[in-house]
Amino acid sequence: MREATAVNVVQFLVQEVFYKFGVPELIHSDNGKQFLSKIFQDMISTFGVRHLRTAVYSPQSNAAERQMFLDGNCYKLARKLQSLTEHEVHALDPANKCHIIRERIKANLHQAYERSSQRYNKRARIFFAKPGQEVYRRNFTLSDFGKSYNAKFARKFLKCRVVRPVGNNAYELEDLAGNPVGIFHAKDLKL
Repeated sequence: MREATAVNVVQFLVQEVFYKFGVPELIHSDNGKQFLSKIFQDMISTFGVRHLRTAVYSPQSNAAERQMFLDGNCYKLARKLQSLTEHEVHALDPANKCHIIRERIKANLHQAYERSSQRYNKRARIFFAKPGQEVYRRNFTLSDFGKSYNAKFARKFLKCRVVRPVGNNAYELEDLAGNPVGIFHAKDLKL
């Protein structure tokens, strides 16, 4: 798109994605102004889509699903029904169906958790900060030729203060003067 304004982004998502491929369960975006705008938030609530934002300079990828749904709330039901094969579901009474579905989902979630925790814990470092604690955040400034500024010579970390934790690995920060800085992932922070 030539201009990624909020109106253009909403129009593209609705006409080129939602109407052609179906409504997603969630949208994971960066912290761009177009994703924080009122028109985007209205579109998200209209279609029943959950919106997650990444921490500053820490993009994460999401797995894409191929079913076409017209409402974001349909994904939970589809996951439950697809955890059993078709002939297993029809042969059971409703109480047993729910029990088997729950048990299979629980087992699948536990296996996925174990696999991902083993991969993650190989290189994980423990970082915990409390609200009000001063920490150092990575400086993500960019070079500006017009202002004769080279980011290579800037400080690598800047001192700031934790406002609150956001999830398990991200923190909302403010500078020492009390101005909001944004949300930073723990990998970009140090004590």
